[in-house]
Amino acid sequence: MNIDFDSLIYFLQDIDKILIGKKVEVKNEFLTTCDAQTNMKTIKIDMPSITQKCRNESEALLMIKAVNYHELAHIKFTDYNKEDIDKASEKVKERGGNRYDFFKMLNIMEDGRIERLFAALYPKAKDYFIAKNIWRIRNHEYDFLTTAVRKGLVPKKLMKEMELMHYIDDEKKEKLLELFDKYTKEADKQKRINLAMEAYFLIKDDYNWFKAPENEDNVSISKKGGGKKKEREIKRAIEKLREEEEKESEEGENEGEEGEGAEGESEGEGEGEGERGEESEENKGEGKRGEGGEGESERESEGEGESEGAEESEWAKSLNNLIDALIEKTGEKGKESKDERDVNYHLAYLPELKLTKKEEEAIKNIANAIKQIRAELRSGWQRGERSGRIDLRKAMKYKRNGDIKIFKKFKHDKERTSKMHYVLLIDTSDSMELGHSISRIHVASKTLSILVEAIERAKGECAVIKYSDDHTVLKRFNEKWKRVYLRPHGNTYISGALKEAREMLKGKEYGCVIILTDGEWYDDDEAEKIIREMNKRGIETVLVGIGIGERHECKHFFTIYDSRNFAGEFMRLMRKVVLKMAKELTIKAM
Repeated sequence: MNIDFDSLIYFLQDIDKILIGKKVEVKNEFLTTCDAQTNMKTIKIDMPSITQKCRNESEALLMIKAVNYHELAHIKFTDYNKEDIDKASEKVKERGGNRYDFFKMLNIMEDGRIERLFAALYPKAKDYFIAKNIWRIRNHEYDFLTTAVRKGLVPKKLMKEMELMHYIDDEKKEKLLELFDKYTKEADKQKRINLAMEAYFLIKDDYNWFKAPENEDNVSISKKGGGKKKEREIKRAIEKLREEEEKESEEGENEGEEGEGAEGESEGEGEGEGERGEESEENKGEGKRGEGGEGESERESEGEGESEGAEESEWAKSLNNLIDALIEKTGEKGKESKDERDVNYHLAYLPELKLTKKEEEAIKNIANAIKQIRAELRSGWQRGERSGRIDLRKAMKYKRNGDIKIFKKFKHDKERTSKMHYVLLIDTSDSMELGHSISRIHVASKTLSILVEAIERAKGECAVIKYSDDHTVLKRFNEKWKRVYLRPHGNTYISGALKEAREMLKGKEYGCVIILTDGEWYDDDEAEKIIREMNKRGIETVLVGIGIGERHECKHFFTIYDSRNFAGEFMRLMRKVVLKMAKELTIKAM
């Protein structure tokens, strides 16, 4: 999968700010015990870990967004403080309970509450939560408790199957579900803690606390807890939830006689299409943090009636179908634009760059230069042809030598007149953040957009690859480009990006690689080998120095100061317009 996590972070931060009215920082960070966590100000998500558990990019994007919404719901609705938890834990200990097991129960109930309230307040988040819950169940990360607290966010038929995983008697299950519902609709936090305590002691001896989700999302409880504003938000969300449930119950009564399926549609979305149809629309479970260690219990519940292997594959297949339906519904599946060019979602949500009038003029000048190259790089007139324009010199000699080849034709060199392909490599390592009043990455981002738009305006094809510790394709030849500001991070390794560029230019009649960078690479030797190979194949390589003046390390590159052996007019205009403009921008960054 080739997901640009940096772009996704920008998108999530924008959405989060819109939803809760304040800035929330989102980070992609390696986490050892969970997929995500929040300290009520910053959301940390282990995006690679989530991606590894997904089948494709569409599913990964859906789950990362759902996990983000879950953490955002904590920020919006969790109002406990450390003192509340400590007092409750002491009471549990006095009554002979285990304070850590109680905290697990409180965490499970709180996770269900904040998701239900968030989905009531923001209905579009509901599908993401449903998909996430199904995904967690598929990956053996949810058990009966973690699904039961999410009423309306897990398909009822799937909920019934999850009930088989734990041997809690029916009376206790009914009481437990009642406590979960009361907990969600209770505005007073002390009463909620008491309900969590009651639920804990109800099943204390029946539940396997060792396998229970441990700090599922690692919420760092605020010292201050919730203020009056948060109390108002909680009450508003509870009212909204009750209204939604009343509507659903009315719809359920009207459709209750249509059969078993209609009875289970708490969300009012099914239309009596049958069991499989209902599941695909009801399946909109929230996506909670993965618990792990539930694989054995899930397989036990599946093992009734059929062989274990056959059931397991059928179970996973049915859940995948439900997730696929939600991918379609939420619009996370890859789309095509009207002009049939792929839309690169990597660039969809990065901050947009604005170009000055001078920079816009640079795009026009470079586009004209590229057009001139295509017109001038040709073989010209060929003499001695049997048809075409009369060649006067040949015609005058005709009477003497009888040669009838007295015409000339203008023939284009196919290689030189075909569409030219450019691959632009941009350095996004940490050093590109340097600069006094203007960063090098800003200069490089502007120069990049100028070159891309100029090439495309001149009917050329252009691709873009960013590189640091690894490389990411930001734009392929058939994709659209958006003016964006790129985010620097990591060290400088270019060989992977050069190999990707080499593959892109295979079979292309005219190719050029342009590199925008501020210095050297850690893999210099390997990079030189790849560059030499491309040069032998006729692929030009050009280095555009950003913030480094005349200095560059690799002798096989042409720089902005050396236009020899490269298309003269194009390089002169590039040097006079784009790179002159880039030098002016980088004076302060050098």
